[in-house]
Amino acid sequence: METQTKVKTSPAVVDVDGSDVFALVLVPQNILDAPICGRTMEQCIDNAIKGFTHRKVTIQKKDDIMSIVRNSVIDKKYCVVVYADTPLLTRETIDQALSFTASYGHKAAQMPRGWIFVTEHIKTCINIESILIPNLPDEDFIVAYNYNQLALISTYARARINSAHMQKGINITDPYNVYIDADVKIGEGTRIGPGVVLQGECKIGRKCDIGAGVTFSTFDGTDKTSITVGDNVFIGAASNLIGPLTVGNNAHIAVGSTITQDIPANALALGRARQAIKENWRSEKKADEQT
Repeated sequence: METQTKVKTSPAVVDVDGSDVFALVLVPQNILDAPICGRTMEQCIDNAIKGFTHRKVTIQKKDDIMSIVRNSVIDKKYCVVVYADTPLLTRETIDQALSFTASYGHKAAQMPRGWIFVTEHIKTCINIESILIPNLPDEDFIVAYNYNQLALISTYARARINSAHMQKGINITDPYNVYIDADVKIGEGTRIGPGVVLQGECKIGRKCDIGAGVTFSTFDGTDKTSITVGDNVFIGAASNLIGPLTVGNNAHIAVGSTITQDIPANALALGRARQAIKENWRSEKKADEQT
């Protein structure tokens, strides 16, 4: 007698349209107010839920989260609940969680931090039972509850930013020692040496060569400015560019320069202080100390 083996098959993958999703962002009352690669934590989560109708609610430890969700949802098919203190969360991960929930027909599904609900279910059900969504990237849900965690999150964020630039044709010679803010724009074919810091609103053209230890500064402690660098620009090692600033195409900035004024196209810029040497300084200093 032949036995038949039943083969379990996965359901067809369902992609959820963003117009069917409402996102509720839970903001812990004591969330750290510190930037991650140029963005606040709330700005990071805003990027993850971009395109969703959303609302933010400040929460405390004692709050009943499910009651907050029920009182906040609107008439969309799905409700995504996320936390503002998981700034590495991406739209791709949220879409993956939504697709899993819709494909398997679950009414409620749990991420490592957050949930996916069918809206009608959360509005009517008293006892919520949810299934854990598998295969989501753990790093997306690292919680920034102290500065140690914040440093870890920043390390992941920098790695993601540098990797994305390299995939677009940017030659970052030492990606573990380059700091690029999230909103910096870099043209294809540009080379970035080790120790470079690109902060704030910076736009760099194509095939710009940025030497080791160059720093772009766009914040003076009070005001944010911008720096724009054209195509085919050479910036010598250990230079400092201080915004607001525009560097024209084919310009050349000499090694060790501090640049505070716009540079026209095809120009050479030098911004060094005059070197001064005082001979026998060490002997004179020692004699003064002994008197």
